[in-house]
Amino acid sequence: MKRIATLASLALATVMLVGCPANQTQLQKAATASEQAMVVVQGFQLGEIQAYNQGKACAKAGSAGCVVISDEDHLFVQQSVETVYRLDETTNTCIASAGTTAAAVTCANSAIATITQLQADGATHLKSASAKQDFSLAMIGAKTALNVISTILGP
Repeated sequence: MKRIATLASLALATVMLVGCPANQTQLQKAATASEQAMVVVQGFQLGEIQAYNQGKACAKAGSAGCVVISDEDHLFVQQSVETVYRLDETTNTCIASAGTTAAAVTCANSAIATITQLQADGATHLKSASAKQDFSLAMIGAKTALNVISTILGP
């Protein structure tokens, strides 16, 4: 599970280093930042799937010390990731069609509120402590990337 956190942190650092091209408008930069938020989520998803599969194989082999993510937790995580992907599409469309920076900030804030709720649901639903922590880190990473939008757009 540490791989998931490491991968998510690396993805977030990459997002912050990539930035936005200088010739974009503020709204274009905001849409780019929203798209880049998915780098964090995708990294988490790939890591979670790998950890789930490795845990299953380890337990099947009868090895001691396996970190097993339950099928129920895995399904919850994958459904949450799908929700974030759909949210990203909605947010990008909202930002791209926003006529003002204030409207674009509203789009970003709506996405952040949804991710905050997913994070809270994960803390309630997930049984594995490491799954809870990794899920929370991924949601924090996505929220942080979306908060970049507010910074790009200014007050």
